[in-house]
Amino acid sequence: MSDLNSAVHPRALMVQPAEAQGFNIARLRFIRLLKEQPFASLKVLYFLFYASLSVVLPFLAVYYKSVGLSYPQIGVLGALAPMIALVRRYIFA
Repeated sequence: MSDLNSAVHPRALMVQPAEAQGFNIARLRFIRLLKEQPFASLKVLYFLFYASLSVVLPFLAVYYKSVGLSYPQIGVLGALAPMIALVRRYIFA
């Protein structure tokens, strides 16, 4: 009988597929890029922020309609952010 403490976990013996090894290499390169390039983390943050907006915004009107808002109310909500940005420019400039 073998001792339980000296047993090797079965996953430690498994060989990673080529896709997983490629993913690990890409992950390491990405981490190195974040450390070496100035403002790289901010660039990634901006990319993820606007990518998430591009996923959410097309369905926002559909969500508003499912909540029970009328089409003019949905239009006002859609125009509200650009109008605030326009006014904000002159107030805080």
